[in-house]
Amino acid sequence: MFTNIGPAGDPMVIWRENDGIHRMGYQNIRGITLNSGLEIPEELDVMRELGIDTQGMSEINKPWSAGNRWQYEMMIDIMFKGSKSAFSSAPVAHDCKNQPGGNLLILTGDGVGRAQKTDGNKSGRFCWQTIRGARDEGIIVITPHRVCQEARHNPGPYTVYTQ
Repeated sequence: MFTNIGPAGDPMVIWRENDGIHRMGYQNIRGITLNSGLEIPEELDVMRELGIDTQGMSEINKPWSAGNRWQYEMMIDIMFKGSKSAFSSAPVAHDCKNQPGGNLLILTGDGVGRAQKTDGNKSGRFCWQTIRGARDEGIIVITPHRVCQEARHNPGPYTVYTQ
């Protein structure tokens, strides 16, 4: 049914600690794997395995409450010894465990000290971070989520499409 899409851009270089390469990734993950307890989410494990320093994720399918946001940030800090994250999701107006849409942008490694500002759209459409570059230039990283539903698909009342 679904097949993986291969990576785009430069060829993948095998990650070696302190190799001086800043790796960026983006994926529509169709739901983060944050569970109760201290189990490390799969997407964070993949980030560590590939040596990704900046990771954008869309369609996280989780309403970001103070509690689960704190839990997820704690997991990131355990794995990467420091991070800066931007979250966005639509407002939670109902008792929902898996809310469609939303975004997450994680900056780890040496870039954390260069993070300037971070924020997210209140409707869960995008989140962003500004980073000060090595030559004092500004870099903005944006993680978007484009809703692909159409009215003929009869989206539910709590979907980002309807909101």
